[in-house]
Amino acid sequence: MPLYTFVLDYDGGTYVAQVSAETPERAPVAWAQSLRPGEVRGMGQASLSRLVAELEADTPIPLDGLANTWCSVAGVRGKLALIHFIATLAPAAMANQSLEPTRVGKPPLAAQLKR
Repeated sequence: MPLYTFVLDYDGGTYVAQVSAETPERAPVAWAQSLRPGEVRGMGQASLSRLVAELEADTPIPLDGLANTWCSVAGVRGKLALIHFIATLAPAAMANQSLEPTRVGKPPLAAQLKR
């Protein structure tokens, strides 16, 4: 299954997570079901259940000019939940991809000084 990266903007916070799902249409529900109460500020179990219900009734909108990128929205506790998600890896690429964290940026100072 493809891997999707989700970016949620809600109530002044930004939250990022990844889930696998069969299709882009099913990905938002899979993502919402993976959330735990309190993981998103202001969203307990009732709010998460409402989010799942709204996303089940919603169809993600592909973003113009961007490949494999969609947007969904939901109302939770009177606030807008703006959800963007990106197909991060296709199934074939996942077989060859290590999901171990990688270091980005400059090498350690000691390595820079040896140059």
